[in-house]
Amino acid sequence: MMTTAMNKELKSVLDGIPSGMCIYRVDQGRLYPLYHNPAFFKVLGSSGRHAQVMEQVDFIGVHEDDRAALQLNLAGLLGGGESLRHTCRLFHDELGEYRWICIEGSRRVHHDGTELLYAVYSDVTEQRRMEQYFQNTLKNLPGGVVVVRYEKDGSIVPEYISEGLAVTTGMTLKDTWELYQEDALTGVHPDDLEGVRRQLDAYLVSGKNHWEIEYRLLKGNGEYVWVKNTLSLIEHEGGERKIYSTFNDMTKEREERARVRQQYDDLLLRHHQRSDPNVLVTGHCNITQDRIIQMSDQTGAGLLEAFGAVREDFFIGLSTLVEDEEERQSFRNTYLRAPALAAFERGETKRTQDVLSSCRMKEPAGM
Repeated sequence: MMTTAMNKELKSVLDGIPSGMCIYRVDQGRLYPLYHNPAFFKVLGSSGRHAQVMEQVDFIGVHEDDRAALQLNLAGLLGGGESLRHTCRLFHDELGEYRWICIEGSRRVHHDGTELLYAVYSDVTEQRRMEQYFQNTLKNLPGGVVVVRYEKDGSIVPEYISEGLAVTTGMTLKDTWELYQEDALTGVHPDDLEGVRRQLDAYLVSGKNHWEIEYRLLKGNGEYVWVKNTLSLIEHEGGERKIYSTFNDMTKEREERARVRQQYDDLLLRHHQRSDPNVLVTGHCNITQDRIIQMSDQTGAGLLEAFGAVREDFFIGLSTLVEDEEERQSFRNTYLRAPALAAFERGETKRTQDVLSSCRMKEPAGM
């Protein structure tokens, strides 16, 4: 049994709680306020609209659009539930505006049969405004934003998809959700899927803050759009991992890359066509990818067809035409992959070898 001293001490504790608090008596599903702490009036205003002690709560200060949902949740609590957490708008008389208030309630049946509801009121208006600001920002980002969650079984499930991604892929937001709701990689082009998975695995163990992947995503019309996905990993307590993805449509950028690459190839081709008439073979290649990009062969022997477009195989085959063993080795020391890569790293992107003019070469078949 509570003594008067204990009651005073309890009231002193409740009075010091920074959030608004109210204790209600529950009678036949109706609420009657018994106590409000001082912070209650700071949160909801001091006019008494929300604080008619001993009078039935009439919800008049609740925004009309939020009233039904609050009453429904409250009925669930009073009908047998133990706790309530609900956010709605309540009018603040002194500020003259509705404020977003988070209400947390707990129902208790005391030994004397009295049923009480303990409710805590917290003003979350600024938080809601910030959330709305970020929602609008995410919604209006041109390429789109997706938040995905890594499940324990390795699946990747989207939690949020912005309107921007739907626009990028030419779908409605509803159709986008239906496509990705079970697997965030559903729309990735089949030829890109394994590469995307490898990149994601590499990012998760890299320790880096950000990562970029380029791949193709399915569009509503069945075609694909090239996107760049910039990833940010967030690890939550308990080991939960989420990735925030920002998408950019790469169509124009890839078209520009292709245009610049074609201009480069055209310049190289014109350069080769203006070369010394005594030069029999000219061309350019990608050393890191080990492939011949373009070749001008004046021998008439079909060297590219004979030795192939794999760069290493081509120069090994070409070296077999050098008759002298030392000269053949010198040729290989210049043109094979390892020495060519070393030269590339030194910034030597154009290779001209005097050994070709001094060594004795067999005549290719067909000349």
